[in-house]
Amino acid sequence: YIYRKGLNLFVEAAKELPEFSFYIVGGYDDSINLLKEIAPPNLHFTGRVSDDELIKLYNSSSVYCQFSISESFGYALAEAMSCGCVPVVTRNASLPEVAGEVGYYIDNNDPKEAAEQIKRAANSNLSKRSRDRILKCFSAINVKRKLLDIVLGCR
Repeated sequence: YIYRKGLNLFVEAAKELPEFSFYIVGGYDDSINLLKEIAPPNLHFTGRVSDDELIKLYNSSSVYCQFSISESFGYALAEAMSCGCVPVVTRNASLPEVAGEVGYYIDNNDPKEAAEQIKRAANSNLSKRSRDRILKCFSAINVKRKLLDIVLGCR
C-alpha cells in the first residue's frame, strides 16, 4: 500500500523540507507503521477525517502531492485542486490528465526531485489556475456535456 500510493517517497521528501508541514490524510493499513517509524517531525498522520476537516486541510494547504504508482481517476487530487492546491504528481495513470498544465511532475523515485517540485509549487502563483482547471474540465455540468457529446455522436 505505502509503495503503491508513493507514501514512502512522500516521507523522504518531507525530510528534505523541514520548513514545510506535511500531512498524510485518510485511512491506511498497518503498513503505515513503517512510515511512522521513519517520519520526520514535520510529517503528521491524521487518519480518516470528516469532509469538513478535509476541506479545511485543503484550504489551508498550498500544495497537494500524489505520488501514486497506479491510480484511478484521482478524485482526491481534483478535490484538492478545487480548493486551490497546486498539484505535484507522478506521470502515472490519470494524474497528468487531472493536473494538466498547472501540475508539477516528478519523473522518478528521487526524494530530492520531489522536494524541489514541492518547493516550486509552493512558490508558484498557480492556485487560482489550479481551481479553475477543475471547474472548467471536471465540473458536473461539463462532464455531462462531454458525455452527451459522446453518446449523441454515436448515432
